[in-house]
Amino acid sequence: MVSLFFFKGALLPDPAGLLRGGGTIIRHIRFQDIREFENPEVESLISAALELVEPPLDPSADGRLVIKSVSARQRPRRPA
Repeated sequence: MVSLFFFKGALLPDPAGLLRGGGTIIRHIRFQDIREFENPEVESLISAALELVEPPLDPSADGRLVIKSVSARQRPRRPA
């Protein structure tokens, strides 16, 4: 399962009711299958979220992907 989070997701139009969460800012969608990304309602939400980005994204700029790991136990930062 994968979740796609939308910052300012509470401001997005969601007529299909795909967005989950009750916070004042963040909403998310849970995906069970990669094919769910191709849903037109999901593409519409992504497009609407991109319109809210400040400053606007430059499509000609080099992009980068950052993947962060969540560890079950954090290692100590200083020697004991």
